[in-house]
Amino acid sequence: KQNHIYTPYVGLILDINDQISAYTSYTSIFNPSTRKNVTGQFLDPEEGNSVEIGLKAEFFNQRLNTNLAYFETKQDNFAVRDGEKFTTDGEFAYIAVNGAKVKGIELSVAGELSPYWHISGGYTYTDAKDRDGKTLTTATGSSLPRQTLKLFTTYQWDKLTLGAGVNWQSEIFDTRARGVATQFNRQDDYALLNLMGKYQINPDLSIAVNVDNVGNTVYKRTAINTWGELRNFMATLNYKF
Repeated sequence: KQNHIYTPYVGLILDINDQISAYTSYTSIFNPSTRKNVTGQFLDPEEGNSVEIGLKAEFFNQRLNTNLAYFETKQDNFAVRDGEKFTTDGEFAYIAVNGAKVKGIELSVAGELSPYWHISGGYTYTDAKDRDGKTLTTATGSSLPRQTLKLFTTYQWDKLTLGAGVNWQSEIFDTRARGVATQFNRQDDYALLNLMGKYQINPDLSIAVNVDNVGNTVYKRTAINTWGELRNFMATLNYKF
């Protein structure tokens, strides 16, 4: 239990002209941890601060919106897996790492190429290090992907809407591994193709079909064999009343 915790936030926006704005923000971090160490005790709350600066722009009468940002987060008591050790409850044990630093850039685009054609996308580059300058792991024991890319587009013909998207990320690996294990506990970069279709039967009733991982790509969500979903389908009937 924690009492009387304050997490200040401050932001500033400057309109450069009618289309472009510059902004910056600062916030402190206080996040009680749900992770436990080998003795079964909860880790101390994560604490730190985060800064972001960026530019936002809108074009073609606000039909196209873009954002470019630089972010930097410094954090203490960041939870990372304590090797293959377990808590007294039989769950994976964690340790708190001080001096964690995550920084990067993010670019996002969203808008209309025409009244019937919409597109959205984003690219992120992330550099995550511990206080010793080594690659920072996530709570699952894997490194963060340095780069991620997401693109999605839809086009509408009368009552029919079709869409396609791709999600790509760079390699991740188990930072605890050494030697041959480093080559085994890793996931190379991969891309997933997703498709969707929707038909508006009437103003209140629609049916949609989504197909994820169309190429049936075999991949790991984490470097230590947490496997991602293979090709899967979902059909949805939606009625509004």
